Amino acid sequence: MVASLVRALALLLVLLVASTQAQTNVLTPVATGPGWSRYEMHVYVRNGAPDCFGKNIIMVNGLFQPSIVVEANTTLHVNVFNHIPKDYPTTTEGFTIHWHGLGMRGEASWYDGVNHADQCPIAPGKNFTYSFKVAETPGTYFWHEHSSALKTDGLQGALIITPPGGRADAWTVDGERTLFISDWWHTEGNPLAMRLNRPFDAGKVTNDSGAWAWVGMPQGILMNGKGFYGDCQLFPGNGANSGPTTCNATMLTVPAGRSPAQPWASDLNPGCTHERIQVAPNSTYRLRIILATQLLYMTVCFEGHNVTIIAADGVPVNPYNARCLDLNSGQRFDVLLNTTNAVGNYWISAQQQYRQGAPSGFAVISYTGAPVALP
Repeated sequence: MVASLVRALALLLVLLVASTQAQTNVLTPVATGPGWSRYEMHVYVRNGAPDCFGKNIIMVNGLFQPSIVVEANTTLHVNVFNHIPKDYPTTTEGFTIHWHGLGMRGEASWYDGVNHADQCPIAPGKNFTYSFKVAETPGTYFWHEHSSALKTDGLQGALIITPPGGRADAWTVDGERTLFISDWWHTEGNPLAMRLNRPFDAGKVTNDSGAWAWVGMPQGILMNGKGFYGDCQLFPGNGANSGPTTCNATMLTVPAGRSPAQPWASDLNPGCTHERIQVAPNSTYRLRIILATQLLYMTVCFEGHNVTIIAADGVPVNPYNARCLDLNSGQRFDVLLNTTNAVGNYWISAQQQYRQGAPSGFAVISYTGAPVALP
């Protein structure tokens, strides 16, 4: 009886933590107990259009790029089921999951997700349980597929580590938000990766192997799994034009079906929208920024707001104020966002660096009481 009550309270605590972070895209544990949490990840291929362009995407338990929220010092058990069809394009027989930013020391190293080094890939129709202690500083990390290019199709998400035992954080905030940024191609990731695996040396090219070929620039940028590829002019070929891509977000939400924004779309097109990060006036929020790109180095800027950097890659830092942040692929920043501006909507932009022809991404900071609209 007591043990059951403890498990129920522990599960409630996890759900409350997720709720206070305003996360609606969070995996729910199937069971919890004192010092441990158990999850199941059912990985499927589904048709989707996060940026309005329809393609195959990877979903977990019906969610796209979902987060995991777990306490520090918890033993994490994640049973991953591979439901991806055997005939889905792939560069390996199955996939693994990597826990980005975690030290994975000692026995945990066997669960680091490096395929053919510490584990075999999880084959189609099979499952594998990752079990390790989360022995890291509370902070912002992420998980992603690590053996082929399914990360490009969405097999990734935030990993938020909270203080153990419900302890208070070093920073007092009114709420938390996550900004998960990824670059997005309109071709499945593995066919693109296959081009990179061909011989680069022309002398080694055969009729069977084919030659190395560049994958080109991404066609869109997703923020929390949302965006619109039509925000930016897309260039033909590899997108390596001589000047910056022209971008201009003019619609918060693109309607389903054929519309002036997509005059060539079919009636079945589901439409898409930009992320709105909703905040209350005169409040302080912890914003966890994760650059989960495959290719792009990006600069993230906040219209009308300076943010205070308090952690980088899960490590606390001396507070530093900035309007824009430079992040490379895999980097994370925790920042404080003070909502002291006039009630309204304000841009968050993510712009490429050093990759001419790549698109930009846009989201909106929306104060309570502001219209549901672009800035």
